[in-house]
Amino acid sequence: MESLRLPAEGPWHVRVVGNRYPLVAEGGKAPTPVGYPFGIAAGWGRHDVLVESRDHFWDLRSATPDEVSLVFELAHRRYRMLVTDEPGAIMVFRNHGAASGTSLEHPHSQMLSLAVPTPRLTRRWRIAEEHYRQHGMSIADTVLAAELDDGRRILSEDQLCVAFVPFAPSTPFEVWILPRWPEKDFLASTDASRAAVAAALGAMATALDVVLDDPAYNMVLATGPPTMGRRQEWFRWHIKILPRITRRGGLELGTGLDVTTRLPEDCAALLRAALPT
Repeated sequence: MESLRLPAEGPWHVRVVGNRYPLVAEGGKAPTPVGYPFGIAAGWGRHDVLVESRDHFWDLRSATPDEVSLVFELAHRRYRMLVTDEPGAIMVFRNHGAASGTSLEHPHSQMLSLAVPTPRLTRRWRIAEEHYRQHGMSIADTVLAAELDDGRRILSEDQLCVAFVPFAPSTPFEVWILPRWPEKDFLASTDASRAAVAAALGAMATALDVVLDDPAYNMVLATGPPTMGRRQEWFRWHIKILPRITRRGGLELGTGLDVTTRLPEDCAALLRAALPT
């Protein structure tokens, strides 16, 4: 069932529909409790598909900045709709290529609202909040200042956003795109910052294609807790692109340690050279 389309009248360019195989269910009853030491959390929420184009062969690599920006606008409007239900977390992600876990060929992203935040998200937010309390600035501000000062891993920058390969990537050629100015979560993002991040995203997808020959990747929108009106200076929404060009082995699975086989500075140099002019 369609819940949103742009434009609202006439032929749609982008739209939101319910996932045919949702990972969560709307409404329902609380799960039956189980005995110690096990527990079950309610799988309530909404699982949407963001259809990015009417064109079956549409792709970030060939899309115009305005087309990518329209997808961001769709995601932002749907986010605003979902946050009124006061979910524990809202995830926006895009899977590209078989190795990323994608199951649909038509160009799309997904949005998932969860009744409760996952342990990983809870830990990420707690660390970010503790860092802000200790240092008076967000982790994003700290990392961005350090990356700009170093310069070797910067891919592109303008007055609104910066793209870079992080100092400690979880996979070779990982890319982050951060708004320049603090915007605690995606709901608080401005039209201008979303448009800038969207333009950078298309350019990064092109560069990854040139360097890695159309790699599978997962794109994730990292954002703070989805709240209405609450100030969370300790977080800043951003985009992560994670190419799926390596496999996690026993060490990674057993310890949670990320192993990368390429220096981030070398990856950044290759990507910079491949960016469209």
